[in-house]
Amino acid sequence: LVMLMTEQNVFVLGSVEAAGAFPYSLNLSPLDYLALAGGASSDAHLRFAVIYRPPRDPSMPMDSGEIIPCDLVEPFLSGFPSVGINMEPGDILYIPDKGEKMTFGEILSSIGVVVNAIRLFD
Repeated sequence: LVMLMTEQNVFVLGSVEAAGAFPYSLNLSPLDYLALAGGASSDAHLRFAVIYRPPRDPSMPMDSGEIIPCDLVEPFLSGFPSVGINMEPGDILYIPDKGEKMTFGEILSSIGVVVNAIRLFD
């Protein structure tokens, strides 16, 4: 039941105006979910956004999921305002602060804490 409820949302966290869980909608991009979260805060570093895609196979509990780098600035600079990635149910879009430098392991660890917290309150 917890997994089912979590799977119906996309989470937007980090340096945004209104972080939270938003209902999943087919074909929405990271930019769409960023807009649902009220947009980026003034401290946001949109070039280094990431999408954490949790593991989909419950038979593989040690699978750490996938982290997808997501530059949210390049689409506007190129003149094609599309990131080319659609969000999936249960995804977490994380927008770091400017100057925040995290390794892949630190990102995965931080998001893991958030995922566990979401599951506790879901």
